[in-house]
Amino acid sequence: MATASTFLESFSPPDLKQEKIRIALSDPRHVPLAFEATILVVSLDVSIVAIGLVLPIELLITGPSAASFRQHFFRRLLPSTITLIPREGGPHQILLREVAHNFNWGKCILNVEGEALDG
Repeated sequence: MATASTFLESFSPPDLKQEKIRIALSDPRHVPLAFEATILVVSLDVSIVAIGLVLPIELLITGPSAASFRQHFFRRLLPSTITLIPREGGPHQILLREVAHNFNWGKCILNVEGEALDG
């Protein structure tokens, strides 16, 4: 018989707000530049390796302007790398998250060198 505490932990686990997907530059010395490829490595926290992810996984890339916004869904598996070619300079946020229940997620902010888009 399930108790109230196990019921609540299933909906709101203690690590709910922690990032479980790690996104990092493949080469930490690499400086992201506008219009040049930047490779990001995706890895999982040990706690989700046992449980697994709930697909689909959504990739959201947001930059300084609306022209930099990108969205992609991974329906079969989580990618081990992401190749990003930014269209402009400035901060770009890369977010990977489960679409279904949004328990597991990860984000990375890249400061891209280069000119901002006009407009």
